[in-house]
Amino acid sequence: MYGGTGLRSNSAVFDGEIPTQTSNWNCTVFPKLHIESIPDVFSPYVVFSSYADFLENQKIKRSKIIATMNEHVSEKWELQDCYTYAIEHILDLDYEHIDHVPVHRVKELHKYTQSQALDEPLLEEWQKYFAERNLEDGASTSKEKWQWMHEKISDFLWQLLYLVNKRQIPEPEELTEGMFQDLFIRFARIFGLNLIGVPSVGQYSFDLYNKEISSVPDALLIDPLKGNSILGIVKVKNYYSKESDSQTQRNLERGTTVHNQDQCVDSRLKGQLVGDILAVLKNSMFGPTGIFGLIVQATEVTIVAFATENNYLECIKNGKFPNRDCATVKYSEKCNILAKRGRLELVKAFLGMADLMECL
Repeated sequence: MYGGTGLRSNSAVFDGEIPTQTSNWNCTVFPKLHIESIPDVFSPYVVFSSYADFLENQKIKRSKIIATMNEHVSEKWELQDCYTYAIEHILDLDYEHIDHVPVHRVKELHKYTQSQALDEPLLEEWQKYFAERNLEDGASTSKEKWQWMHEKISDFLWQLLYLVNKRQIPEPEELTEGMFQDLFIRFARIFGLNLIGVPSVGQYSFDLYNKEISSVPDALLIDPLKGNSILGIVKVKNYYSKESDSQTQRNLERGTTVHNQDQCVDSRLKGQLVGDILAVLKNSMFGPTGIFGLIVQATEVTIVAFATENNYLECIKNGKFPNRDCATVKYSEKCNILAKRGRLELVKAFLGMADLMECL
């Protein structure tokens, strides 16, 4: 992935310039740790596709994973169509801020997903849409897949209603990071992604010039059946980004990439996420060469790909780096899960992550 030879000591790593608490990090630590932040912003699926970079030094495994991910393409397209239908018609919300979501609308949508409402025309149409597609995989039928997704969407709407109720009272209550964390986890589970969140997440650590640095991620994309290996980590804040969704849309319409990601994700949040990433990197499903991150700012989601070399953790441990950058971090556009477009942008990437967890 990276060229160049030779090692040099980096005194900034151990002279106190890098805080021992990753919660105090910002993106000024990147050059000190030889991390290159890619300035452009990409679609969520493009960032997800960076998993191939995580496996660049594992040629045989990389080829097998890519081949497996490219199997049953037609069935995957059918399933993606079903999710797209659900995002557009069942989760029929299109708002930029949680304070804009009417309580009555969430109640109405949640009612549609209750068992006693299965004769509603909207639900009948959705069930028919599933039945017309070939989703049989030997493990579950189309109807079983539909019922499973139906339950997960109902669970998400239940949590959303809890948050909206707290905001739309005479004296609105502040929504905590834990509340937004629960909302995101329930959204991700719609796509088959398994996460655990604080307080169930334990402490992870890494060595920075032979000094142990500890971190507790907010949530983990994790598989206990594979020795608690981790596909990605989640960083949650209870505030929205500075840039509006309408401006992001205008930027995207002008090209395939968007600049000035700093307007979307602030420097501290970028640094804190990388601190969490370094702490869990040795537990990555890909090995210590890459992992995903997910930045959740209230209801806005940014997918992050962190790729590096096989000996990177050793480099930051002893403070000796090649004369070049050893790691890259890439960001997606932010996607608001309350907005139709935001949810639709995440469908393919999240379904891909669920597939990848099965393949690795």
